Amino acid sequence: MTPELDEKLCKKYPKLFAQRNKRMQETYMCWGFECGDGWFKLIDTLSHFLSLKKVRIEAVQVKEKFGMLRFYCFGGNDYTDELIHMFEQMSAHICETCGGWSKLRHVGWTYNMCDKCWNQFKDNKKSIPKILMEKLKKREQVCSLRDDL
Repeated sequence: MTPELDEKLCKKYPKLFAQRNKRMQETYMCWGFECGDGWFKLIDTLSHFLSLKKVRIEAVQVKEKFGMLRFYCFGGNDYTDELIHMFEQMSAHICETCGGWSKLRHVGWTYNMCDKCWNQFKDNKKSIPKILMEKLKKREQVCSLRDDL
């Protein structure tokens, strides 16, 4: 996710994403939101519903795994667990790149893309999708920071 959208979510839901700027020894949120911009509205809506509940809950990792959203947290209750599960299932039908209707595509790696984004990806087989490139850059930056410690 772009730094601008990352910051927007953290400012809008400071309690939910309180771990966002903690050190990597304390949380996986130090990596930021490890998914594409297409899921911004999905994560924003889920965060809105979670913040309405008067229960302590903090995100510890938000990412894509096997083409679907994964939202890991501390705290919460049965209601928040079911809400998170519902939104994770919904993500299987939302393009991670653009936010349109999509389907999971399995080609060695599981991608979640609409037909338009998928065709663009297939037409440019030599390039790594923007989402994956951003993930690799983030990990390289954090790994270089870890080496400096």
